[in-house]
Amino acid sequence: MMITLLDILLLKWVVDPNIWGILIAIFAIYIIYLVRIKIACNMARNRHRSPLGWGLFSFFISPPLAWIILAISGNDDAAERKMKEEEGTNDVDVNADADLN
Repeated sequence: MMITLLDILLLKWVVDPNIWGILIAIFAIYIIYLVRIKIACNMARNRHRSPLGWGLFSFFISPPLAWIILAISGNDDAAERKMKEEEGTNDVDVNADADLN
């Protein structure tokens, strides 16, 4: 009798049935933790800060602590100014090209 991977997944006979509830709970907690890290990354991106740095901080320390620090620290003004300057420069270049034609 040949046992396939599909048999193992469908029949759940490798792991004791009482353990499946615990495994599902661990998986759910892991997914919730990843969602909380993603929230911290999005908060950092919206505040013009490093999403990777804040994501790693959330992963190793605590996502709610990262949320609090990001909320208190606010926007990164230097990065925001640089972004506005780049947008302004692009607008000027487009208008300058239109004037030359």
